[in-house]
Amino acid sequence: EFCGSDFYEEDEHKDLDKLYAYNAKDVVYTHRLHEHLSEWMLQEETSHVYESLLLPATEMLARSQYRGIYVNPQHIEEIVKTFGTEFFQIRAWLRDFSNKVLGDPEFNVNSPKQVKMMMEYQGYTLANTRKATLEELLDHEEIPFIQKLLRYRTLFRLIKVYLLDVEKQIKYDGRVHPHPFLIGTVTGRLSYKAPAMNTLPKPKTVKDLGTIRKIFSATNDDYILIEADYAQIEA
Repeated sequence: EFCGSDFYEEDEHKDLDKLYAYNAKDVVYTHRLHEHLSEWMLQEETSHVYESLLLPATEMLARSQYRGIYVNPQHIEEIVKTFGTEFFQIRAWLRDFSNKVLGDPEFNVNSPKQVKMMMEYQGYTLANTRKATLEELLDHEEIPFIQKLLRYRTLFRLIKVYLLDVEKQIKYDGRVHPHPFLIGTVTGRLSYKAPAMNTLPKPKTVKDLGTIRKIFSATNDDYILIEADYAQIEA
């Protein structure tokens, strides 16, 4: 078995010759890059950060990636059903509304062009249909179409990114194995992909989206999950 994102699952059909060649090149290029950056770190007097912080962190993150985190597929199914019901109700409302205003029963909720057209028919000219622009209108008055549209977008992203896409990442051991990036952000914050664990919504940020975090759980009752965070530590 392989730990890389493309080779994690056992698969007898993998081209091992290509894999070995890739790994060999990876080692050579990494070694050359290490020689170059080592000289640069000595000049900048930053070697201690690499040796005392980044290297130990890399080892720890590699172990955590290999172990992964258990995902409860039953919870995913339950949450998809819960939010899916609301999602389709809102989409039906938006299409029914567009049919009354534009005479178009096949209104594409995900089309910025059609959304702008809908808003123009209601007397609003928008530079774009981004969330901030739409929320600015709601600061001045209640507009049911925008309220429904924003909720629709929230549910769409929630179901696709944080439920269905996470479900696709579950490996044969019932776990996801997020790939960490120590230097993936400008501020130096840790980030992940496949899935993006660092962007999971918090309970207080968006109404009821904290439910998403419940799909991750300890393997059994002998373990618990703990969340800890330093507020604004990069500052």
